[in-house]
Amino acid sequence: MIMLASTTAFATANETGFANRTEDSTHGWPHISPNMATVLAQQWQGENRSEWTGDADIEGQLRRSLVWHALPVGHGQPPVYFVRPVLNPDARDFYGAHAFMHWLIWQNKIVLSRSDDAIRVLAGHSHGLPDIEEQDCMGGRCWLSTWQYDGQAYQDRACHMVEIATHQELGTCK
Repeated sequence: MIMLASTTAFATANETGFANRTEDSTHGWPHISPNMATVLAQQWQGENRSEWTGDADIEGQLRRSLVWHALPVGHGQPPVYFVRPVLNPDARDFYGAHAFMHWLIWQNKIVLSRSDDAIRVLAGHSHGLPDIEEQDCMGGRCWLSTWQYDGQAYQDRACHMVEIATHQELGTCK
């Protein structure tokens, strides 16, 4: 219930841009390509996560469980691919209690790897890629962090806390 209340405010704050939450439908989204699976499997294996899936064919597991949505970049650049698990019990390895794993892939490189409650694309751009906001909530509060691309990867640039019930700003994250 906390998640529903917090993400409702989060989503309406960005009516014209892309936003995605843990419970959002992925129906109709394409599954990741073999190339995306290879890029993600390299990270997955590097973090020793094969025990999570119990599947020796990590790339196959990723292709069955993950889908993508293209985020427009503009200026004739290739899109940034937002990758997340399908909303399906078979993809439970990619979910926490209320968060979901997700990645941004650009030019065959993972530029962001996170697990949060929600993500939204902001209006600004840094080094040609869109700025984003990640939301992580627990205990009646949400931490909203702004991430900007530095030319190599996304970096956490600012964070503030919000009370879920009142939407009151509680200051910067500590």
